[in-house]
Amino acid sequence: MRQLLKPFKPLYFNELRNAALPSLAVALLTLLVTYACVGNVLARHAARLNPETDVAAVLRDLWVWNIPYYVCLSCLILPAYAFLSERKKGGFAVFKRFPTPTATVCLAKFSAILTLIVATSVFFAVSSFALDLYFGDAAFTTLFAQFYDQSPPLSALRFVAYLFCAVELFCWSAFWGSRTRRVAVAVLATGASTFAGWIFTGFVVCLVLLPGRPDLAETLRHAPVPVLFAFFWIFAYGSSIVVALKGFGLVRLAVLAIPLYGIYRQCRRQGTATAFDRPT
Repeated sequence: MRQLLKPFKPLYFNELRNAALPSLAVALLTLLVTYACVGNVLARHAARLNPETDVAAVLRDLWVWNIPYYVCLSCLILPAYAFLSERKKGGFAVFKRFPTPTATVCLAKFSAILTLIVATSVFFAVSSFALDLYFGDAAFTTLFAQFYDQSPPLSALRFVAYLFCAVELFCWSAFWGSRTRRVAVAVLATGASTFAGWIFTGFVVCLVLLPGRPDLAETLRHAPVPVLFAFFWIFAYGSSIVVALKGFGLVRLAVLAIPLYGIYRQCRRQGTATAFDRPT
């Protein structure tokens, strides 16, 4: 254990410095996605329903939604970037000179990424108090409003769903980041693998639910585009945390065991020269 933790501290702080700029880029991407895409759609929809809608209030409600969006995007991009940028700059070649265990390298990278994710998420939560101060409301108004009947509502259950999806993205990103040569390929493979896991889970759930729910089977059969409708129906069930609460989370965990086992096997290979020695 001491051999594993001895080089951890310098690697951890070095990884913090290396991942800080990409984490900031992901945070800016999150703001762009939240306000340019989601905020624009919700504001237009609210204005159509009620011309007197306060668009600023709608956009204010979205501030805390930056947290789950940022966490998911970070878990998708940062682990893959951490491994591939190290290979690109020749960092693993430097490790050949030192008896650095592979597990220590992985632990330092994962710890630094999780630290940045938690710190940025706390920033979004704490900065919501500034909005309360600006609008003259009581503290925690913006933060707690998301857990009530708002648009969109951020219930505790849905927040757990986002967190579970983030774990899946994180594991697949780390898995592909240590096995591919390009960040774009790793990110695409991560998204495809996670999506395939949701589809598989949804397919298993629908096989169980449809025999006992003739109304669902009838809906799928007479849908305008049956295959497409069934695809998104299965996807919704696969990615929903409600499925996990009904016991089908075991299917998602079984799929998640694939990248987890791959990461475990990677960490078992002593020496970064053997574990990450792939040409750029």
